Amino acid sequence: MNRLLKWITRYKGALYISGAYGIVAILLYVLAILSGGDPNGAWYCVYISALPISYLFNFVAALLLDFLPDTLGSVLYSASPILAGMLWIYLISRCVFAVKARMRVSKRSDA
Repeated sequence: MNRLLKWITRYKGALYISGAYGIVAILLYVLAILSGGDPNGAWYCVYISALPISYLFNFVAALLLDFLPDTLGSVLYSASPILAGMLWIYLISRCVFAVKARMRVSKRSDA
């Protein structure tokens, strides 16, 4: 468990970017609700932005709807694209940071 936490927190920039994505997605939902509009438009935008993983998260949330109370199931169904987007953004940014770090190390060894 300790190794997993070290792996996750090795590149803190990826965590910050993922957290910023989550905050923006939640603010998009809140803005859609407070403006009197339908929050489904915000849900679709967030769903499409994390499409490969959001499909899987949505599938699991749909399977869990039968076992959970209605309020918890609807929250899980609404939050699944946000969580999927946060995971997707974290993985992409972590890969970018890892590649940049390797390129930096290879430039130092070449010199």
